[in-house]
Amino acid sequence: MASSMDRPVFLHAGGASGEPRICDLDVEALRAALLPSPGAEAPPLTLSLAGDLALTLRTVSVEPAGPGCVVWRGTLPGLPDARACLAAAGLDTAAPVVSGCVMLNGRDYAIRPETGGRVRVERARRAPGFCGGALFPDTATAPAGDVDTEQADEAPGTAVIHVLALYPPDIRIGGVGGEAAVTAAMAVARAQTNEAFLHSGIDARVEITARALPSLPHVDVVALLAAVTGKPDSPLWHEVSAARDQAQA
Repeated sequence: MASSMDRPVFLHAGGASGEPRICDLDVEALRAALLPSPGAEAPPLTLSLAGDLALTLRTVSVEPAGPGCVVWRGTLPGLPDARACLAAAGLDTAAPVVSGCVMLNGRDYAIRPETGGRVRVERARRAPGFCGGALFPDTATAPAGDVDTEQADEAPGTAVIHVLALYPPDIRIGGVGGEAAVTAAMAVARAQTNEAFLHSGIDARVEITARALPSLPHVDVVALLAAVTGKPDSPLWHEVSAARDQAQA
């Protein structure tokens, strides 16, 4: 009988190579890697991406990212250009919400939640946020003094940038709405941004607070910024300002 680490977390449900794929989740394998037993080493995680392409990645770090959400980072030993970041919310449920990204030999894959505890896996048009070379060095071969990616969240004296992410209550991330979908997406954004800061030499990190704001219009980002910043003293401007002050962001 195969162990959970031998099975891919994303189980394909059809679709030609290169097309977006709606995939089932192996929740047991996901929990084994993201919620390891106390004192136990987290097992590797196998991600099935496209066609016969499957990566078995070593767990580099697992850390909480807010209530009910966990961020996992993994790499392929000896191949620094193969790495992934996943955030999962609701791992204690039958249908957790998963967001993330995978980089493999210059190709980027976006992972977005879908209904029924599934995910959409597709090639990303733009790099999902990794920068600065090998973000996940192979500790077996990395020279002494290489920066540990976990320092992105733990370095003492680092400037903290508080960001408030406001969204309409009925927003959908991928095919899923609700707080869990937003939490997972923001956790991935936070992890990617902090790693980018770490490897750019900028001594800073971000903390993201996400809150629903019912009065936000359903328009694209540029139009939304114009609606808020282009009309000082409007009711929406005051609501956003009050939310920022409350969140100290």
